Amino acid sequence: MARGPMTRKWQAGYVRQGVFIILKRVGGRLYEKSTRATTEAGALEQLRRFEKDPERYTPSPDAPAPILLVEKDVEGQLVASRLVTEFLLWSRDEKGNTPEWVDKQQHALAWWADHLKGIDLRPYDPPEGAITMLRDHILPPLHRRGRKVGAWKHKAAVLKAFYGWLCTHKHLLTPAEDPCRGMLQVPAAKPAQWDDSKVIPAENLAKALPLLPQYERDAVTILSELGFHVTEAYRFAQNGEVKPLRPGYTGHGAALLSCPVTKSGAPLTLDVSAAVAEAGRRLRAEGTRGMTMIGWHNALARALRTACARAKVGTIRPGNFRHTVLTDGIERGVAPGALSAMVNHRSVRTTMRFYATLAVRPNPMLKAATPAPVPPSPPTTPTTPPSSNEVGTRRRLAVVK
Repeated sequence: MARGPMTRKWQAGYVRQGVFIILKRVGGRLYEKSTRATTEAGALEQLRRFEKDPERYTPSPDAPAPILLVEKDVEGQLVASRLVTEFLLWSRDEKGNTPEWVDKQQHALAWWADHLKGIDLRPYDPPEGAITMLRDHILPPLHRRGRKVGAWKHKAAVLKAFYGWLCTHKHLLTPAEDPCRGMLQVPAAKPAQWDDSKVIPAENLAKALPLLPQYERDAVTILSELGFHVTEAYRFAQNGEVKPLRPGYTGHGAALLSCPVTKSGAPLTLDVSAAVAEAGRRLRAEGTRGMTMIGWHNALARALRTACARAKVGTIRPGNFRHTVLTDGIERGVAPGALSAMVNHRSVRTTMRFYATLAVRPNPMLKAATPAPVPPSPPTTPTTPPSSNEVGTRRRLAVVK
């Protein structure tokens, strides 16, 4: 290889016209190989490939770009990478996470940027490379001596979510390249209702509901009757359907209401009462009123606060309707499996862990009661099966305001 002027050195050779070149003696022989990489993270990845077999090493012409948490802007300052920006916006606008949680994700990713020191998050040679990435780069900062579980579980959860997003939404990684998938265990969250019941008193809802504007009243009807997550109600308003029953259908409802994507990622169709079907039709007619998911949630929350203040009852939050429907169902003896199917939980254990807790008011009759059939409202028959991630810096990656 004809050597041009070196612009600067790096640990395995030199950089020429922005391209990292390997100049390294192995086994008495001097090798000079272009990595075709233009970033140090990419060059280090190529160096690892070179050291495995120097004789046959060739840089892949279509080698994927490195996955980084930070990158330099035109002024040379380290800023959040494009992928981090996209992830946080997706978390806020599509996933529907609260601003508080997105803020924690920003801090967690800044923490990871500090500790991963700019390495490429794409492991080399999966699955062995994924194991190496986990062992050498991810676990050490999490398990630093004296660090308690509570101090790192959110950071681990955010990194797992980021890797999962890279796999399932950006398709930049395969599951075998995800070092967190099935290997990094995050301690389970303690359900908040273990300390504070999220069940909405029926009398409070009865007083507040008539005081809501029609659009918000229809949204609350969907939430309170079907146990939808707020993001699911938004997606229904955006792209859902209310369809007539098929001939010969033997369910209890008056119509079929379809949510295109539930929280688990699968579609869901339920048979619903005439009142719920009518509320669903009105909601679909107006759609989301041009709001993002978080904007829609906030508008509904404001309307509920206003109605509760006028009714002189405690504040009702949009997210509490799901807890109320499921906890009330369990309290009345409805089979957990039926409730799990109604809300598209992938496991009955999820339903029992988060809803069969201290939020369930003591009822001595439950132990002796025979589980009752699922009541007509909310219905429980899903007709669609589930479908088959120099920062020197703890500075925030301030990209979402």
